[in-house]
Amino acid sequence: MGFRHGEKEDELQKGIHPIWRTVGCIMVVLIPIIGFTGSLLLIDFNQQYRWVQIPYDFINQTQGGDPYLYIKIGLTLIVSFLLYIIFMLVTFVINSAFGPKHYSPVDAPQQKFRGGDYKR
Repeated sequence: MGFRHGEKEDELQKGIHPIWRTVGCIMVVLIPIIGFTGSLLLIDFNQQYRWVQIPYDFINQTQGGDPYLYIKIGLTLIVSFLLYIIFMLVTFVINSAFGPKHYSPVDAPQQKFRGGDYKR
């Protein structure tokens, strides 16, 4: 049997559940905040332990500005992107482990005939 056996057409057309839209919206806001916090922590740990020497060109030279502004922006983007990838992979593993099975060639519904009547 296919995974859609017994479901009504209306249930299939509904789309995504509203709670998952809410979770997605929260994650879109929350992940960059976590990324910014992570970038601040990485900069602080780098100053303590000298993991990577920051190039002089990346340091902001304007008066009264944050000298590590460009580095914070870059690290925020990198950390946010990595967090999005991690959550996407976790979601993929959970969906493939617990999600519905796909059609096999035996279960797939028959294709509708699209040709017209052939008259000679």
